[in-house]
Amino acid sequence: GNSEFPNIEIWVDTTGPSLGTFASSTHTDSAWSTVTELSLEWDAATDDGTGVSHYLLNGSNVGGNLTHAETLASGQHTYELIAVDNLGTQSDPLHFDAWVDAEIPTIGNFSSTSHTAGVWSSDGTVDLTYLAGDIHSGVSHVLINGAPWDGVSSVSVGDGVTTLELVAVDHVGLESMSASIDVWVDTTPPVGTIQINGDASYTISNLVDLNLSASDTLSGVTEMRFSNDGLDWSAWETYDTSVADWDFTLYGGNSNPNEFHTVYVAFRDGVGLEVQADDAIYFLEEIVADDDELTASAGGMQTVNFDLAAGPEFANRAYSFYGSTTGGSYPLPGGLVSLPFASDAAMSTISGQGFPGFEGVFDTVGRSEATMNVPPGSIAAPFIGRTLMFAFATHDGTGNSYDHVSYSIETVHLAP
Repeated sequence: GNSEFPNIEIWVDTTGPSLGTFASSTHTDSAWSTVTELSLEWDAATDDGTGVSHYLLNGSNVGGNLTHAETLASGQHTYELIAVDNLGTQSDPLHFDAWVDAEIPTIGNFSSTSHTAGVWSSDGTVDLTYLAGDIHSGVSHVLINGAPWDGVSSVSVGDGVTTLELVAVDHVGLESMSASIDVWVDTTPPVGTIQINGDASYTISNLVDLNLSASDTLSGVTEMRFSNDGLDWSAWETYDTSVADWDFTLYGGNSNPNEFHTVYVAFRDGVGLEVQADDAIYFLEEIVADDDELTASAGGMQTVNFDLAAGPEFANRAYSFYGSTTGGSYPLPGGLVSLPFASDAAMSTISGQGFPGFEGVFDTVGRSEATMNVPPGSIAAPFIGRTLMFAFATHDGTGNSYDHVSYSIETVHLAP
């Protein structure tokens, strides 16, 4: 009564496949790259049961392929790989992130907060502002004229027109289009000179002509002002190369004769930088006597020496020198003199060489000397207590055509 039982073989597969590596030969996982052509590779999965049927890449059946390639746009791309066995059991997923940035950064609103475009400034330190962006890998750093810049600190520039070029660089090394601004900087004052009366050695007038020269190669010379002591200044005025009839008695000056008078000029450029220059000229009285009194009772010869100055413009000109005790204004060709001339009878009471009508010639700078000798007893009683007045007049050498008379007179008192 023995019986046989049949054998039944049952295969059970409750374990999903096992994946190995999932990588890329073109990209690094979760790292930005400029490469748009992606290649993915993975090892064949193992399954101890029914075996691997196919693979799912981001949910799509890619069969038994162990590679995948595609062209990517810029952005972050995540890939999920799953192995499926013949029972449909799935492996644990593997992931790979391919990050692509093939787009350059952008720059906008590049400007200076300290300098105005096209306007000169004396500040060589430039403050800048800008906007920069990169929607993918982000901005790594910025460059100014090719050198790294922290994006915050001021930038130093030299004199002249400097172009600052800004470039943004993203984390994959792509550079933006450049943005640029021009900065105009002038930190150097102008240079300038002043010359009084064409560099004459002296003047007989407090009104002098000024020759001016100034330059500034960047912002240019724009204004000037003047002083006679370097402290009290005239108002700023537009720069010019000459000024006529500057009065050195004003703005801290004085009218003291027979001493040097200095005129100061300040030049200012387009950014307000200043430089000063000065020149001096000797202010001579036209007629200077070495004695201011003659005595009628003197027992010996009395002598008065005169220094005469007509001005450099009358160099080598003939002149007549006159003295009188009678005042008044008398016309000559070219002006008035505040004295009578040769017709004055009072002149006959002074019996010295050259009087009346002493004649002479000014030297090469318009100067001369005259001497009056007064013998004892030559001052008549009616003239005692009066004052002798002296003046000169230039003429054509014949004494017939006069063209200039002295502006001032010299006096000598006639004492008892």
